Amino acid sequence: HTDANGTPDYNKKLGLERAESMKKYLVDKGLDPIKIKTSSLGEGQLLEEEKHRAAAQRNRRAELIINYTK
Repeated sequence: HTDANGTPDYNKKLGLERAESMKKYLVDKGLDPIKIKTSSLGEGQLLEEEKHRAAAQRNRRAELIINYTK
């Protein structure tokens, strides 16, 4: 995820870079990279309207979703 600053294409790329950074961290800790999927929503799911700098900072985030199957 990103804030709403920048173009949608730039934000999509930036969000993917953030996700890939998280993946690298998890792989470095021993997780199998084939089991980790990354994607970017860019500015598509803002947590809140960016009236202040703090709101923009909260919109810059990475989310981890764990799907467990036996």
